[in-house]
Amino acid sequence: MAAADYAEGAIKEPPPLLAKGLLCRQWKALPRPGGIDDQPAWFQSMTAALNVYEAHSARANAKDSVKFQEDFPELVRMCLEVDEWRR
Repeated sequence: MAAADYAEGAIKEPPPLLAKGLLCRQWKALPRPGGIDDQPAWFQSMTAALNVYEAHSARANAKDSVKFQEDFPELVRMCLEVDEWRR
């Protein structure tokens, strides 16, 4: 099942229904009128911005940067990629 594959990191993008479900859960919004289907680009952009913010905040506030890198390699990868874009 694609949702399990995504959860285990076997695929990089969630299946469409899971992606919508995750957005609904994150934003506590229903998908139809007044919900995420009305402005999907905004929700996707906000999610991306929040992910970058959370990753960089976690890295900046880590007491032990070596342990952070060991414990959260996916956040480190995201931070490094964003850092590269910022140059």
